[in-house]
Amino acid sequence: MLRTVATKEGTKMKLCRKCNVYYNNEELSFCPACGTTLEESNICPNCNTINEPEFVFCSNCGASLKANTPGNNTNKNAIHGSSTITQPNDVPKNNSSKLKYYVGGLVFVLLSILALNYNNIKLYINYNDATSEFNKKNYAVAAEKFKVLGYYKDSKDMYNESLYQDANDKYDKKEFVKAEEIYRFLSNYKDSHSKRISSMISYIDSHMDNSDFTTSKYMDELKDKSPKNFDWNAKYKALYSWKIKILNVNNSEDDFSPNDNRSYSSGSSSPTYVHFQLEGGKLLESTKISYRMYSGGYGNTYNYDFNSMDGNQLWLSFWNYYDDIYITFYDGNGNNIGELNLQAR
Repeated sequence: MLRTVATKEGTKMKLCRKCNVYYNNEELSFCPACGTTLEESNICPNCNTINEPEFVFCSNCGASLKANTPGNNTNKNAIHGSSTITQPNDVPKNNSSKLKYYVGGLVFVLLSILALNYNNIKLYINYNDATSEFNKKNYAVAAEKFKVLGYYKDSKDMYNESLYQDANDKYDKKEFVKAEEIYRFLSNYKDSHSKRISSMISYIDSHMDNSDFTTSKYMDELKDKSPKNFDWNAKYKALYSWKIKILNVNNSEDDFSPNDNRSYSSGSSSPTYVHFQLEGGKLLESTKISYRMYSGGYGNTYNYDFNSMDGNQLWLSFWNYYDDIYITFYDGNGNNIGELNLQAR
């Protein structure tokens, strides 16, 4: 490595090849340190870099050094001190682009690591939040949070468990339809299948209404499942068998007001009206009705086409009877759907 010894300003640079030292003193002929004859240096007129005496082009900028002859290779900037002169082995390389490349790469790696850590931290926080909701028995909220976490840790299992516990809560609150939907989604998770059946049965028991669509849907699904402790045939008959409900017996065709009168005036030439209501059947289902009257040992069947749906109010009439009358009603399949005993007075 070349060094510069500034012994006198404003002088030419001289080189001791043995010591590798530049002397800024044109009056020196021999090296003060070793006595070796000094050579005049070759200073670049373009960038002031000190070059070897035999160099033709500058080692720093590539400028021609031919104009510099021994004794005339000084530059004004070079004469006034060594601070403006660049040493050959100390020439700074132009590595700014490489430095930018390395710095950019380092920044990218650091940002990637930070992003990955941030994502892991976010998942960790959300997982703890979901677990907290589960421990508070806010199962529906916990299920949504675990669902978002996907396969992070045991989030998938915790999602199913949260749904399962939420369904159990809804069942206990008698929200049977919501519970059934969740159990159906969980399918074979734990005992979800059997609990789904229980949800449907519990709904039917609490909604024995032939016009209830959900009851009808559950009954249709349970028909072939034959669950224990559930008499499907008895339930179906109770819900959907046609029935006759007697409203009253009077002498007015239009009076359907319910009463307990079950007698009539015998021998009356005025008609006696029996008002009744058809009940049962599945939603939007209809049937034809017929009835048979017995009086004094005689009976006649009247096939009146009461083509009616659940809730219709109907009537039949008769006159000139003297004895008690027995009336039996039949649906379109010939099933007995109601009876009436009228006492003559």
